[in-house]
Amino acid sequence: MNSLKPKYLLVFFFIIPLASNAQAKEWMEKTPEERSEKLTSWMESELELTPDQKDQAYEVNLKYAQKGEELKNSSGRKVEKFRTIKEYGKAKDKELKEIFNTDQFDSYLNKKDELRKIMKEKKAD
Repeated sequence: MNSLKPKYLLVFFFIIPLASNAQAKEWMEKTPEERSEKLTSWMESELELTPDQKDQAYEVNLKYAQKGEELKNSSGRKVEKFRTIKEYGKAKDKELKEIFNTDQFDSYLNKKDELRKIMKEKKAD
């Protein structure tokens, strides 16, 4: 399995959706389709998705990438946007849980937790 790539996974999992670092900004300049394709490819290799799972995961990823894009372009306070992104993340996880088997979903959650730890460490520095 590939190692985590924090600069890309940040946005994948909506942990820091409105981050100010250059890598997150670069990622957000990509289209929702480009972000969804990259995330789905990562999921396919890391979680060993079947072709059917890959197609379903892409649709879910695209749905939430488009919602994120709409939110990014909307007016509103960062705090409100962050809360909305967290809600999107929970809803997305719920949909992915229906697609992935138990081992895949557990692995997905573990990778999210690992990324959170990495980001907390970077933020503390």
